[in-house]
Formats: sequence, C-alpha cells, structure tokens
Amino acid sequence: MNDLLLKSVLLKTLRDRRKALIWWSAGTVLYLLFLGGFYASIAEMEEDLSALISNYPEALMAMFGGAGMDIFSPAGYLQTQAFGWLVPLVFALFAAGMGARAVAGEEEAGTMDLLLATPLPRWRLVMEKFAGMAVSVTLLGVALLVGLLLASALGLGVPFGRALAGMIAAALLGLFFGTVTLAVGAATGRRAVSQGVMAGVAVASYLLYSLGALVDALDRWRWLSPFFYYDSSQPLVNGLDPLHVLVLLAATAVALAVAVVSFRGRDVAVR
Repeated sequence: MNDLLLKSVLLKTLRDRRKALIWWSAGTVLYLLFLGGFYASIAEMEEDLSALISNYPEALMAMFGGAGMDIFSPAGYLQTQAFGWLVPLVFALFAAGMGARAVAGEEEAGTMDLLLATPLPRWRLVMEKFAGMAVSVTLLGVALLVGLLLASALGLGVPFGRALAGMIAAALLGLFFGTVTLAVGAATGRRAVSQGVMAGVAVASYLLYSLGALVDALDRWRWLSPFFYYDSSQPLVNGLDPLHVLVLLAATAVALAVAVVSFRGRDVAVR
C-alpha cells in the first residue's frame, strides 16, 4: 500500500474494487445489449405471447415487476426483464459487497490497523469509505445508462430522460443497501453479519413491495419498503418522483450516521 493510497481511504477503496466494478459494468452492458437485440423478435410475437402470459399467476408478474404494465412496450419489456428484479439485485449486491468490505472486511483482513494508524479520524474514515462506494455505484449506474442507450439504438427506443431516471433510481437503491451493510459492519466488525442483515432486509422488503400489490393486508405497509421508492413511480415510464428520491437519500443518510456513530464508539480489535 503506497503512501498516497494510505493517506486517501477514498482512493484505496476505488483501487480495491476497480476490477469488480469493471466486470459488473461489463455484464450489465452486455445483458442490456442482449435485451435490445431480442426486442424486435419479442414484439413480433406479441399476439402469441400475450395469450400465454395472460395465464401467468398475478403473483408471478408482480415478482418480476410487470403487474399493470404493457410488457411489450419498451418500458414494460425492460421492466419485466431487467428493472423489475435483476437491476435492483445487481446494484444491491454490488453496493452491499463494498459496504461489507468497508469496515468489517478491513478488520477481518487485518488491514484496519494500517488505516487507523493514519491521522484520519474515524468518522472521516467511514465517510471516505462511503464516498468510494458512492462513486463506484455511480460508475455502475453510468454503465447501466450506456447499456440502455445502446439497447435503444438496437430498437428499444427508450428516451434519454427516462433512461437517466431508471439509472438514478437503481443507483439510489443500491447505495441505500450498501450503506445499511456498511452500518452493520461498522457496528459489529463482522462481514458475514452485515451481509446477512442486508440480505434479510432486501428479501423482506422486496416481498413486501411486490406481494403487497396483491395482498390487501400488506398493501398499506408497502411504503416501508425501499423498493416502493425505487419502483412505484415507474421511472422508465414517468421519470423520477422527487419525493421518492428524497426518501431514499434520507434513509441512506440515516444509515450513514449510524455507521459513523457505531464505528466511533466501538473498540476495534487489531488482528
């Protein structure tokens, strides 16, 4: 670890995750290109596929984010094939991986003592780790936007503004889950615990949001799910809802505050 990287936790974080970012970005772009290339064929079979899909259970359509949408329109196609499930999964997993490594991963790898030996206060160390995660998630979002634009050139025809809205919504959702993972890792020092908590929160909140559209008893609680603020306004169709953006940002800020306070007050074992 050279002096520059040691003095800048942000640069060290970006360096450590640069290869993962490249692979995740490449996979995202290639998948969207695949969707764009097949859209024309899917649209041509709309009549036959409509009869088949009409027999699908409503719960299945809700799980893939296609409830109430024209899944043969460009936005509906992207929603069911990517934005309803795969895109949020990719961003949540990528950001959670960074969040788990940010503090807990450094402790378990035995490199936290090097970071704590620098003049940086603990709060700034957490903030720079968060900044590195935010930059990386944003770059993955740029890859998503590039993939959408390339897919549009192949026939999907998603307007730039709607593609940008979808990218921002996905990045905000991923950043929220990554920060939750960071907070748990900062509080416990255990990478597995932070990833387990994130997985539990993600699965429970996704089921609450998707099945809440079908179950009256759950419908009133859908607003508790971060997926509600990611998806309910349908960014690919209607653009971003400013209130939903603010809620995701506020929730992320709360999780970040918890991470800072937890790490500042905890004894860190040097391994």
